[in-house]
Amino acid sequence: MLPTVTDARTCVARTAHVAGVNEQSGRCGGCGEGTSTRGRFRLYSPNMDVVRAMPLLTVTDLEATLEKYVQVTGMEVVMDHGWIATLAPSGDSSAQLSLITTDPTGPVNPSASIEVDDVDAAYRAAVDADLEIVYEITDEEWGVRRFFFRDAGGNVVNVLSHM
Repeated sequence: MLPTVTDARTCVARTAHVAGVNEQSGRCGGCGEGTSTRGRFRLYSPNMDVVRAMPLLTVTDLEATLEKYVQVTGMEVVMDHGWIATLAPSGDSSAQLSLITTDPTGPVNPSASIEVDDVDAAYRAAVDADLEIVYEITDEEWGVRRFFFRDAGGNVVNVLSHM
């Protein structure tokens, strides 16, 4: 079955097509380009961009763990809310790592965070993809709008935008 216009998908050429993929060749039916290294389409919203993505590691003692990560990696703390802190190389926010004790509002700790410029579009895409929504879209008191989804491997991902 071919995707509908409301379920546009993109090939590696980042062109939205509704022509489907050739199952034998793994090529896009719209332009003939490969769909990915695994021959799969991915949902794509032309109106939404990923701002950053980072892993989240659950820890029991945030302060002590931060101290060791700074000592070993030379990264600096760029955000610290007391329950979550983010490390990045000095002057370079492109590589980040967050350490989390317990998420104060979510039902579980996510294993990754993806910041997007349109969290509502990401939420609709997650629902359309039949992903399990673990934490409904919410405006948080610390200035983000976010939701969690669980992927097929059981990973919980926090998707957010700053308000």
